[in-house]
Amino acid sequence: MRSNESKESKALPANIKAVLFDYDGVIADTMADNCRAWQRAFNDFGVNITDEEYYMLEGMSPAAIAKELGARKGLSETAIGQIPVKKAEYYRKDNAFRVYPEIPDIVRELKRRGIKVGLVSGAARHRIEEMTPHELLSLFDIVVSADDVSLAKPDPEPYQKALEFMHLTSSETVVIENAPLGVQSAKAAGIFCIALETTLPRNMLTDADRVILNHKQLVELFRF
Repeated sequence: MRSNESKESKALPANIKAVLFDYDGVIADTMADNCRAWQRAFNDFGVNITDEEYYMLEGMSPAAIAKELGARKGLSETAIGQIPVKKAEYYRKDNAFRVYPEIPDIVRELKRRGIKVGLVSGAARHRIEEMTPHELLSLFDIVVSADDVSLAKPDPEPYQKALEFMHLTSSETVVIENAPLGVQSAKAAGIFCIALETTLPRNMLTDADRVILNHKQLVELFRF
């Protein structure tokens, strides 16, 4: 697709049997809190990271994010190993977790239509389970977390594993993402991908099949 207009008008797959959601920035409005926690963890070792440096890696496992950014900043392996633990502690102590208000209705409507829903995230399973309201999390047919894969996004393994668990093919599935590495993971798995501009602008999400502004537009899109 060569233009924003064509990106916005690209048709959804005709026979959707499942929708797979990323977690941070798609299900939950957590990106700013996560970013602040990462920055505090790196600051403990005398290193500053920008919002964009983190946002461009969102979707990786915590260990992979620490390794990538730590290597860029010249940190030792010992420091890199400690940073994810510190990040998790800072996030646990200081967050304003909320689910995007449109998400519960979107998930329930998909389920009502007989469409399976899955959650595919680079987050640790314990954080997903601790933070997400049980009544929402219980609606998902499958959850694939950082603990369930050998290779995190942008590798296709997380989405391939979700397809395997749901006994579906890529052509029957749609992914909702918000980050470049998540989009790359979905596309590497051969899945139609819709990107939300909740974190980054559309010019950083051009690998997606469609780019939309927010969850309100997602509601409109799923009125197929």
